[in-house]
Amino acid sequence: MPGNPAAVIALVNDLDLEVLSPDGHLYRGNRFDFGESIPDSLGADTINNVECVHLFAPVPGEYVVRIRGTRVVEDARRDTSKLTRTLQSLFRLCLARRASAL
Repeated sequence: MPGNPAAVIALVNDLDLEVLSPDGHLYRGNRFDFGESIPDSLGADTINNVECVHLFAPVPGEYVVRIRGTRVVEDARRDTSKLTRTLQSLFRLCLARRASAL
């Protein structure tokens, strides 16, 4: 059963995903058109706490991945910067594997 659309948003932490591509386009998490991320879309997804970016034909090069905390009550991790570097490395690995599979 789907949730009630009139329900109050109850996110504890709202983290917004941004991916900057080598050609300068900014992709925001969960902004899709027919399943692919929309370049340079306006505004972040403020409803979901799980976000992703889908690029059907990613441009080769280095991507910058940012995770912005817009409504974060408390950071429970002391190694946040290490976690961010790990996520960025994982993202680069995923893009490299996808590009080699094409």
